[in-house]
Amino acid sequence: MRPVIGLLLLAVGLQTLACGAKKKVTRDDDADEDEDRPSKRSKKKDKDSDTASSSAPASGGAPTFKLSGVTWKTGETIDVTFDRPIAAPETQQYWITLVEASQPDTAYGSWHYLKNGVTSDKLVPTQTGDYEVRFYDLFPSTKNKVLSRQRVSIVECKQASDCPGTGPLCESGKCVGAGSSPVPIEPAGPNDYAADGWPAVMPPPPSKAPTTDEWNAVPREVNVKGSGTLKCETKVVREWLRVSCHENNFGVPLDVTHVPAFGQQAFTFVSAGSVTSAVVQMIPGKTYTASFTWSGPGGDSTYKLTATWINNRPYASFEGF
Repeated sequence: MRPVIGLLLLAVGLQTLACGAKKKVTRDDDADEDEDRPSKRSKKKDKDSDTASSSAPASGGAPTFKLSGVTWKTGETIDVTFDRPIAAPETQQYWITLVEASQPDTAYGSWHYLKNGVTSDKLVPTQTGDYEVRFYDLFPSTKNKVLSRQRVSIVECKQASDCPGTGPLCESGKCVGAGSSPVPIEPAGPNDYAADGWPAVMPPPPSKAPTTDEWNAVPREVNVKGSGTLKCETKVVREWLRVSCHENNFGVPLDVTHVPAFGQQAFTFVSAGSVTSAVVQMIPGKTYTASFTWSGPGGDSTYKLTATWINNRPYASFEGF
């Protein structure tokens, strides 16, 4: 019996050793596979690296800008030139603003993002005073970080011809009359209209958009070609033109869409079936368009309004008349 028991114990021992060797091989194979598979830490490192590269500025750093001058009139275009093309990483954007110089960097005035590849930009001031052009770092990775800035002065006039009428002169950036006293610019009255039907003197921008009471107080309409046939009311308050269209032979008002010029303030109002309106600042050198649509039994009809300046006078008309 003893030899048999010994043989049995020897067989059990050999089987145990074989199982242990098998388990060891399995662990070694798993370890090799783990080495071929990225660890969680390496995945996080790669992800962080991708995030950093997506928010990092383009090689060579951010651009800087220069201006062609330091003084501009309201409504005049400020040309901004960059020393290299704008190159922002994906999901990031540089932006620029024109803001009062006294305001902190967290404040902004008229602003917009800058498209990749551009080497120039434009800003149009609407108020007089001391301002700054501020070029901001990438958003949203940074906030309110000014990369470069330049102080500018926005004035009412640079020379006498910039002032309305024939009497006022230009002194220290303002239109003045005899004795250097300011010359007030009043809204045109009922008898202050030129032969073309528009106010004899169109005050320069900027002014606030007129209120409903101001529009209602206007005693007459101005000449806009085609407005009578289309049943559109046309009024002017200061430098603002309002065209309000009603039901006509084409049907009832349905919609109005518009395309203001760069730096030109404009608004639209739609009450489908009742009235569609466009309100725009008439700024010399700027052209504004708006498409009015009526809906009738025969389908929709659209007429395009163009408001611009011809021979230093405001002019507006609907196409097709």
